[in-house]
Amino acid sequence: MQVEGTSLTPKKRFRVGGITYYYRLGKLQACPSRRSTLRKKKKKDKDGNIIPDRTPKQRKNNIKFTFARYMFAFIREGFGDLPVWKIAAAQRGMTDDNLIHSTNYKYLDEKGEILDMEGFQVSLGPLALPINLRATRNSTLVTITWDDSRDNPSAAPTDRMMVGIFYANYRDTFTLEKETGATRRDGKCEITLRNDDGEVCIHPFFARADNTAFSEDKTITLPDTE
Repeated sequence: MQVEGTSLTPKKRFRVGGITYYYRLGKLQACPSRRSTLRKKKKKDKDGNIIPDRTPKQRKNNIKFTFARYMFAFIREGFGDLPVWKIAAAQRGMTDDNLIHSTNYKYLDEKGEILDMEGFQVSLGPLALPINLRATRNSTLVTITWDDSRDNPSAAPTDRMMVGIFYANYRDTFTLEKETGATRRDGKCEITLRNDDGEVCIHPFFARADNTAFSEDKTITLPDTE
């Protein structure tokens, strides 16, 4: 608040360019002004009621976005140094964070948990998958088999099998088996689930031996064996 002075006494407070000046013990002091007119005005409807800055739908989307960031960070942590998303993102002129988000955001629910285990894409890349890739389950033991005798740039016998795993009863988690010990020439891979409770969805894919290329993943849903 400005206080007018007289010809003998200067104003106690005055503002210039967003700075408030005032005298204290005869010395001029300065501090940033805090003017109510600079605050964002609340919008009101025709009845004078304040309109919220964000609609319920916008708030819901913001909450989902926040939770999704945590989920994708958790999944990228599971990949560790395996550059599946980094290579695919670089080829598209994107960051791995943006690519995994744009690819899989639609498969999460409002809490950022996996809503669609089959739709979620675990891997991207040019390597080929066997046509007859299949899997069976016996309690916690999952056996994956395939037939593939090719030996070319997109399907080398030394390509390594990796498996992403989603659990229907634990949709806020993700497991990646990177060291299965199986290669394309083996035609068989066995992995052990962390428990036998509920349906699981596995996402097998191949990685080049030096981790410079990957295949897309194939989705196989395995029901509870109980």
